[in-house]
Amino acid sequence: MILLIIQALLPLASLYLMKLVVDIITESLKEESEIQFEKIAWLIAGLGLANLLSAVANNLAQLVNEAQSQLVTDYMSNIVHEKSAQLDLAYYENPKYLNSLHRAQQEARFRPNQLLNSLTSLLQSGISLIAIGGLLVYLHWATAIILILASVPALLVKLKFSQKMYVWQKNRTQKERESMYLSQLLTVANYAKEVKLFNLGLHFQTKFSKIRKVLFGERMKIAKHRFWLSLFAKASEVLAIIGAYGFIAFRTFRGMLTLGDLVMYYQAFQRGQTLLQTSLTNLASLYENKLFLQNLFDFLDLETDYEKSTRINKEVDFDNLTIKFENVSFSYTPNSKIVLENINLEAKQNQVIC
Repeated sequence: MILLIIQALLPLASLYLMKLVVDIITESLKEESEIQFEKIAWLIAGLGLANLLSAVANNLAQLVNEAQSQLVTDYMSNIVHEKSAQLDLAYYENPKYLNSLHRAQQEARFRPNQLLNSLTSLLQSGISLIAIGGLLVYLHWATAIILILASVPALLVKLKFSQKMYVWQKNRTQKERESMYLSQLLTVANYAKEVKLFNLGLHFQTKFSKIRKVLFGERMKIAKHRFWLSLFAKASEVLAIIGAYGFIAFRTFRGMLTLGDLVMYYQAFQRGQTLLQTSLTNLASLYENKLFLQNLFDFLDLETDYEKSTRINKEVDFDNLTIKFENVSFSYTPNSKIVLENINLEAKQNQVIC
């Protein structure tokens, strides 16, 4: 939090120091007097110090973020591993569970980190934005309103397509898993013998290409729709920003602002625009990551009989153990086809059965 506050406020100090430098030079030229270079030198030294402190704070923040990211990644991996170890064997024969596991594994790797980074960036940009917003309101309340309204269309587009991509990816998990499985068949050593023996390479390649082509087409259709809406949002944003720049220039031309004020407000508006875009992007990212993290929570909410299944019957004689199957049948789900029917088998300790 200390680093966030430092990173957020130092740019404002740089803006104000630059305004003072420009104003001193302007006044000296206007009065045709000698420039007070000593005062300017101190202001420039202050600018250098502010930039140096900003660089130190940025590097420290990067170090902290890297440590946090690694800790969060390892923590989430342990949660997924622990849940996977607790689930009953029946889950591993259930396509719905495997889809849930696949989504959880995909999201647990990077979504929590993105959530953390977005939240950190949102706090930092939010602090800076409040300060710059106050500066712009001091200039004129309309500039702050323009700054906010110019960025709203882009936010709405991002929120709309975050929801759209979440639904699309959830519906396409089965196809994603199938393509990954085909890729494994073609690249993992365990399957190489059978693939070559039965000349299945071309067959699997063709199936993989068909699936990826369908997924690519659907994804690009969404991307093209997003492109046109984003273009419209950006065009409205540019028009609003040009109007704000014209307003600042007009007030300077009428003598209501100094050249230093002009430089400061121009830079403040530019930075405010960047900070607002960053804040809105982070808000959209938080929304998107929250949607996708639901996949992880769905996986973690699966019920398990782990405690019951790990109880050990202490009355069993493990030194002289025999396992016997009498008329055992098996199906993957209660309503599916029986794949093993009326199996009878006896296995004694240390006996090998082929």
